[in-house]
Amino acid sequence: TVGFWGGVPLFVMPVILYETGLPRFIQWLLICLSGGICFSIVCIPFVLSFAKAHALRRGGGMLNSFLISQSILIVFAAMLFAVFYSVVLLMAA
Repeated sequence: TVGFWGGVPLFVMPVILYETGLPRFIQWLLICLSGGICFSIVCIPFVLSFAKAHALRRGGGMLNSFLISQSILIVFAAMLFAVFYSVVLLMAA
């Protein structure tokens, strides 16, 4: 799984996005978001158990809790991936 969530954003997404002609910052942002999405796929069972417990405690809907929790995880993982990606780019230069 490390090859999936590390390899797709680092090696596949830049090649795909380079052909689109998007600005570099948008490409970097999309690469980081794809890293967050790939990482969050691995954590879906944990997020589901958290959403179920949170929905039972609060009396709200489980789907709403899941979507909010998953979105927070994606953004957090994307920020961590952005730091990692930036450090790797700076070390390579």
